[in-house]
Amino acid sequence: MPVPARRASLRRRGYDQAAGLAAGFASARRLRCDARALVRRRESGPQAGRTVRRRLLQAAAAFRARPARVWGLRIVLVDDVLSTGATADACSRALLLAGATSVSVVTLAT
Repeated sequence: MPVPARRASLRRRGYDQAAGLAAGFASARRLRCDARALVRRRESGPQAGRTVRRRLLQAAAAFRARPARVWGLRIVLVDDVLSTGATADACSRALLLAGATSVSVVTLAT
């Protein structure tokens, strides 16, 4: 599943990069892609230029997973970029809290 995009990024780009990557990844491996299982609870703003500590704090409460969609599943989380890992960590924690059995992170660039 993709990391949910920020609304500002969606408006600016006109598409969700992580969702496109996740759909292609899932299709190539014959996996199911659920872009609605993980949601952004609040907008955390761009992470660029922030300290690692600030990134972790901002991302920590920004995501929520829907238990009915992830319970008992092994999740592959897809994002377009990984720098400090704060977003991937926050998403993974939300997914595990909602009942996912494991979370692996796949990214296009570091």
